[in-house]
Amino acid sequence: IDGGSFGIFEDEVTYASMPSRSPEILKFNIENSAGRPLLNSNHPSYEGDWNQTMYAGNEYHLIVEAEDRNGWRDIDYIQVDLTNDRDDLTLYYFPRNETAWTDSPHITIVPEGENSDGPQLLRMDGDYLVNPFTDEFYLDLPIRINWGIVGLQSLASPVISIADLDGNDKRKIVGSTTEITQWYYSDGIRLDIRTDEANDLMITPFFSDISPPITADVREGYVYPGNTIAFEGQYAYIDGILDSVYILPEMELTLEITRLEAQPSTVGGVQYFAYGAGGADGTKQDGQPTYHTFKGGAFNINITAPTSTNEYTYQFKLVNLPEGALITTEAACATSTSYGCGDFVIKVDANAPAVRANTWTARDEAGTVLEESVSTSNFRCIDVTMQIDEKEALFQGDVSVAWKFYIDPTNDVTWPFYGQIHGIDPLSAPLSLTPVAGGYAASADCVDLWPSVDQELPTQEQINNIEVVFWVVGADSAGSAVLGGGPTGDGSIAPIYSGEARYNSMYNFIFEEASYSVKEIDLLPRSPEVGDSMTLTIEVVNTGSKAGEATLRIQSVVDGGIPVTEQTITSSLIPIDGEVDVEVVLESFVTPTTGMYYLVFDDVTGELLYNGSSSGDSFNVKIASDNDDSGTLMLIIVILIGLILVLVLVGFVVVRRSNNDVDEYLYEDEAEEKAYATLPGQQETSAPPANVSPQMAEAMQKFPQWSQAEIQGYFDQGWDVASLQDWLDNQ
Repeated sequence: IDGGSFGIFEDEVTYASMPSRSPEILKFNIENSAGRPLLNSNHPSYEGDWNQTMYAGNEYHLIVEAEDRNGWRDIDYIQVDLTNDRDDLTLYYFPRNETAWTDSPHITIVPEGENSDGPQLLRMDGDYLVNPFTDEFYLDLPIRINWGIVGLQSLASPVISIADLDGNDKRKIVGSTTEITQWYYSDGIRLDIRTDEANDLMITPFFSDISPPITADVREGYVYPGNTIAFEGQYAYIDGILDSVYILPEMELTLEITRLEAQPSTVGGVQYFAYGAGGADGTKQDGQPTYHTFKGGAFNINITAPTSTNEYTYQFKLVNLPEGALITTEAACATSTSYGCGDFVIKVDANAPAVRANTWTARDEAGTVLEESVSTSNFRCIDVTMQIDEKEALFQGDVSVAWKFYIDPTNDVTWPFYGQIHGIDPLSAPLSLTPVAGGYAASADCVDLWPSVDQELPTQEQINNIEVVFWVVGADSAGSAVLGGGPTGDGSIAPIYSGEARYNSMYNFIFEEASYSVKEIDLLPRSPEVGDSMTLTIEVVNTGSKAGEATLRIQSVVDGGIPVTEQTITSSLIPIDGEVDVEVVLESFVTPTTGMYYLVFDDVTGELLYNGSSSGDSFNVKIASDNDDSGTLMLIIVILIGLILVLVLVGFVVVRRSNNDVDEYLYEDEAEEKAYATLPGQQETSAPPANVSPQMAEAMQKFPQWSQAEIQGYFDQGWDVASLQDWLDNQ
């Protein structure tokens, strides 16, 4: 059309003439506000009824794809009946004046506004229609279906109709060749209540302390007065929740929060004062609930904790709901024990925990209470115990014992050697907590004050006027710090103080250790044979400054060979300057040996305490002697012969003495003058000792180059005179 000049003169109009064609419905589907279409049950992506459900109050778009070969301007109206079994869910759209209309009491057409483009007819590519002869197009009709519609429990089957200006119309129903999306209706919502019971975790609702001092778990712990607690949760449609699908209502909702009045009490010995009712703001006691609006089903509301120590109960619910809205939170919470299901409790604690006076105790590994000093002999394993007064709550892992070594704790001057090894920060160990009357018993077992075996240990020369101070670090569930020594405002480090030394947590650090020496060792048997077991009785003396248990390592050396460890044994507790006998039974000898002796070491320090070679305790292991009847018989014969020889000798002595008494005077002078000359070639030779065996006497005469001890060693290994002579002859 060309309008020309003013009036109707010189106007030009192009008129198109074409045969009348009937319009067609190509497709009908429903999309949610995010543009995701509802799906029929035969669709490959269908998962459940929630895929084809319209939820009350949420926005949906009715999409009708159509065509008219005479152009979209030929369309008179498009009619959508959302179900074929009732007439109160019908909508109309008139393209020529872009008007949507319905007389249904259950449907609201969403108009054009801030968050919606309203009803519109568009090209298939989503752009605006300009050319009146565009013959393919679609209708986008946004609606909200209301709450509380009765009789929509079953699957609804829409009917779509279209008519043009020539009176041609078409009607499409489910089952025709045209694809039409069916749908379900849902209008019930409730609070989404979920927990991870296996790990004792909140999922929704979720409560968290977001202002310091922070309480880790609001359900179990107390919060500090005036802290802010974030209360997060969501409401979802019931039909989705049952299938673990959480469809949230999009409309604006209002949550009412009421804090009940707190009553005074003295439960657990703590004075709780009355506190007035109110809402989410705990600083107000005006008795008025607070109201919080939110959209999208999810809320995050800040609750300010009251300022007085007590336990406070809060109740919350949705208010100002649309007519017909169904809320089932109360019914669901009636059988639920989840925290925050319709109500919740916030416990406020303004009281700081403190170590009870005269309960701090440190013990060494033997259980002895330490008073005034910690030493190098026990500082690697200290047990500490105490009691902490706390009427509300302490959590495991929140409280520790700390310590540090100082030159001057009053001015926080760290021992330089400690700083070199461990840095400037104190060391710490967690305390185990056990509830008791009025608080908690706290303990830590075998605390290593100088952790890591790789670290250099202090020597006696480095320890001079050093003090070690212990204190408690941590806080109760409300974040109040435990009062129990530690850094002070004036720059000093305070212990857990007591007038009694055993309850004071500051100690002198001294050098102290147990050391040992071997006074004597008995070896039995002294002349062992193959098959015998050697028993060592070791007399150990504690020469140190601390009672202790000696760990001894016994090694054997054979004929100057390499020492072999026989056994390691630990003694009983040896007091200072005390002695104990340690008995060690070694394994039986299996082979004869010569020149064998033992070494005894302190297995902790590696110090040699005893050397059998230098102590003259070397020995030989002989071959096992025969124990048959012939040997016993020979022993008896030898004894008898010995007895006979003794009797003969006694008789001879008696007779000789009687003769001497008569004739002694006859030879007295002659004996004094008699002398004997040495014959030429006569030589004096040393005779074998009289107390050796005949075999040893023979060997000593034949082998003068060997000592008696050397010959005995050969005999112990199984040699005899003949075999030794043969060996020499073959050299």
